Amino acid sequence: MSGFAATDRPLPFPAGPEMPFPDLHQPSARRPAVLWPGRLVTGLLVLLAVGSGVMNYWYASRLDRLGAFERNDILFMTDPWVNLKAFAEGFVHGRGYKHPNLTNLVNPPIELAARIAERLPIVRIDGTTFRRRLALSITPLLGAIQTILIFLLLGYLGFQPSSALLISAWNTVSLSRVVFFSLPEYMAINGFLITGTFWLAADALRREGRIRKPLWLLWGFLAFGVTITNIVPFAILLLVCQLRTTRAVTATFRTAKLVIVAVGLNLVYFWVMTYWVYGLRFIPLVDLRSDRQHNAYQLRPHNLWRFPLALAHTIAAPAPFRTSIGREVNSDLESAQRIQIGMTYFDGPALSAQDGLLAGATLVFLTLGVVGWRRHRLGSYVLGAGLAVILINCALHLVYGADELFVFSQHWQAALTILLAGCLQWTGRWGNALRVVMGAAVATVALSSTRVMSAILEVLASYAS
Repeated sequence: MSGFAATDRPLPFPAGPEMPFPDLHQPSARRPAVLWPGRLVTGLLVLLAVGSGVMNYWYASRLDRLGAFERNDILFMTDPWVNLKAFAEGFVHGRGYKHPNLTNLVNPPIELAARIAERLPIVRIDGTTFRRRLALSITPLLGAIQTILIFLLLGYLGFQPSSALLISAWNTVSLSRVVFFSLPEYMAINGFLITGTFWLAADALRREGRIRKPLWLLWGFLAFGVTITNIVPFAILLLVCQLRTTRAVTATFRTAKLVIVAVGLNLVYFWVMTYWVYGLRFIPLVDLRSDRQHNAYQLRPHNLWRFPLALAHTIAAPAPFRTSIGREVNSDLESAQRIQIGMTYFDGPALSAQDGLLAGATLVFLTLGVVGWRRHRLGSYVLGAGLAVILINCALHLVYGADELFVFSQHWQAALTILLAGCLQWTGRWGNALRVVMGAAVATVALSSTRVMSAILEVLASYAS
């Protein structure tokens, strides 16, 4: 027990293997004693979270200086040019039918902080530059918080602190996490919100299905406001928690009621912020024109067999391919026109031998994780929620999106990470071997992600020089 101290605080870590969990399905069962992780694990977690935030902000600043945010589609079909203007300046983007309140949620705190800073004598930079820096720091900050949320939710599910820390590190150094939390993009915010929903679900499951309704309603409001598809994993996880204590019909009704309220609050907030506060006049369905131009609604059967590769690329991948993207009319900076290439992981509908190896390895680990979760007292709930989120994303991108699946990887990374955490549920020699492999994999993935980011920066630097 060394390194742990008993406490009444609400972070439940099991007291150890000598204290088996009671059957929480029984109403009379008492929850086990809860323990805070020791100072070493807590210190490593804080170091990991802060380090990841600093790393992502450094990458974001470097990419900004190289001109990667001065036009769209340079990095995996993302739109940092319009999103950065929306975050920093309240630009009209981010208020369409797909992202009804993205700008309405992100820009106000930045604007408030900038106005307060303008009155402080210690701030010696102009307001426009300060707002841009704040906008660049949004996703790195959320990434640091996400690292802690992964650790907490695994603690709620009964993982030992060292195992929870290992999986948090795995998630933090994964390629998708490193790339998208270094961009001023809604994809990273989606990943953070979906992770937070898993955290709420883990909290509800440890409390025998009792949910914190105000917190769920707030999270549903934020999730739908940033991207409407976020309401799907939100509803799935809420339904799974409700099913722990109620019948299917009642659980479905309660879930639908909370989702409808969250959506309704978004509509009211959209109307107030867009038309009254910002004084804009436009039709939200204008996003449909952009979708038609990019052929977003199109049957893509090849995404079915490329989806396992997209799962693999979420964790690690080689350097991306280069593609030509031509000149862009919505860029207001001449320097952006020097960059005529984009980064992508789509090299055609077929799979290469290397692609097959990456996808196969990921599916093997995923299978081991699924089997491991079957040994867990809450495994059926975790498996049902995690697999549903991944499979629904696979089905969605057969008919909507783009050939570049990597750009959507934050929509399933939280589910993938939690399912892979099942590898640490194995015991005996297999369990010890998997822990060693997972530990080595974290170091390998971190090195791989660093190499990919270095390759991207090198290519962009050649255009900036």
